[in-house]
Parts: sequence; C-alpha cells; structure tokens
Amino acid sequence: MDLKQIKLNYARMETYSLEKLVNEIEGLRKEVIPLLKAELEKRNEDLLVLQINEFEEKKENTVKFEDKVDIDQHVKERLDRGEAMESIVDDLKDKGVDLLSLALESSLQKENVTEEIFNMRSSGYTNTEVKQEMYDKYNLDETAVKSLESRIKIKSRNNIIVGILSIIGGFVYFFGGIYVRRFYYLSIAIIIFGIGRLFKGFNQKKNLETKNKSNNC
Repeated sequence: MDLKQIKLNYARMETYSLEKLVNEIEGLRKEVIPLLKAELEKRNEDLLVLQINEFEEKKENTVKFEDKVDIDQHVKERLDRGEAMESIVDDLKDKGVDLLSLALESSLQKENVTEEIFNMRSSGYTNTEVKQEMYDKYNLDETAVKSLESRIKIKSRNNIIVGILSIIGGFVYFFGGIYVRRFYYLSIAIIIFGIGRLFKGFNQKKNLETKNKSNNC
C-alpha cells in the first residue's frame, strides 16, 4: 500500500483507532509515522503527538549507536574478551541502548502480532488480506508471518494439552474429595478452566487448518 493511500486511511479512521496505532508504534513502518503524527496534529490530539515525539527522540538516541554497531555481535565480542555482562549492559545503556527493554519489546511485539493474526483468522480474513495487513502495519514479509503463525500452532497444542490435563485433574479432585465441599468447588473450577483452554486450543487449530485448506485450493 503506497503512502498516499495510507494517509487517506488515517484520515478516515476514528481517533481511538489512531490511538491504538500510536500504542503499537514500535511495529509501524518508519515512513508512515509522520503521516500518523500529521493526522493527529490536525485533530489537536496533543498527548498522542507528544507520545510520538518521545518515541522518535528515544529511537533517535538508540539508532545513533545501533546504526554503527550490530548489537548482538558487539555484545558477543565483548563477552569473548572476558568483560562482565553487567558492565556491558551499563555501558550500552549510557549509549542509549537498553538490552532488557529491547528484548522485552521484541517479545511483547511478537506476542501482540501473533494474537492479532489469530484474531484476523477468526474473523474470516483471507491469507492474502492477513499478509497485506501485516506488511502495511509492521513491514512483515510472508516468511515472518509464517513464523508467527507457527507460534499459534504451538500455543494451540499447549492449550489442548493444558485443557485435557486440567479436566482430568478436576475429575480426580471431584471424585477424591466428593464429601469435602472445598474440594468440590475447586474441582469444578479446574474443570471449567480446562474446558476453556481446550476450546481455545481447538479453535486455534481449526482456524489454522481452515487457512491451510484455503491455501491449497
């Protein structure tokens, strides 16, 4: 999607939708951020504009060092020279690079995008539509989308396993403590939790299988 079309889309969007984009700004393409900021300035959304400004300042400070150095390689080389990890972390923080924040942001972003892909699948989006949306919002190519979808597959399997084990455990509690009211209520809660996880897991699996069948047609 070209920048003119993105600009038009921002102009048509409700303010709460633009606010959501600001909160997910880490995943936006660099070239669309000025368009988002300009639209919010038109609407006098000063707090959201300030949030973008703060992000840009933080990014600018970080990028100055990251543009010159491959962070992972830099850390590895210093560790190989015998430097303590704590010393490296402190030094990089002085240069505007927070290793813990970078790791957490990356992990959270993957989790949020994975959940978004699942929600799009659940809402009936086609494979092409999902790929286009992921590229427009996060600049993710087809390989990256497939990698995130594999996370849904793992989560689906884990939810099914946890669901089955919880249901079994709930019935064990139920029949083992049938004359103790405390165990009775606990077993019911465990069974309900297990059914919920099982349902979620099968729902995730169903959406992935539906997607795969549509791709093979």
